[in-house]
Amino acid sequence: MYRNQITGAPFYEWNFSVTKQWKYKERLTAQFRAEAFNFLNNRNYGPASGEPFIAASFGLSTAPVNAGNAVNGTGDSRRIQLGLKLLF
Repeated sequence: MYRNQITGAPFYEWNFSVTKQWKYKERLTAQFRAEAFNFLNNRNYGPASGEPFIAASFGLSTAPVNAGNAVNGTGDSRRIQLGLKLLF
């Protein structure tokens, strides 16, 4: 085998955020925020199994995408959150 032959599929996760701020009089401000994580809802697979002696799972993705590496994100389906903040 050559170098990096058994690696997982590429990880794609686009995050999207929109904010809007309103000012009411001098002392009251409202901020609305909408955030979407994994906006395009891409399917992300974990790394493939590299155990050639276990024929049933060799080359299959059996682990979640963030196993051992939480920096990459979760790989979950699309998540959307909305928020409203009032400052006075």
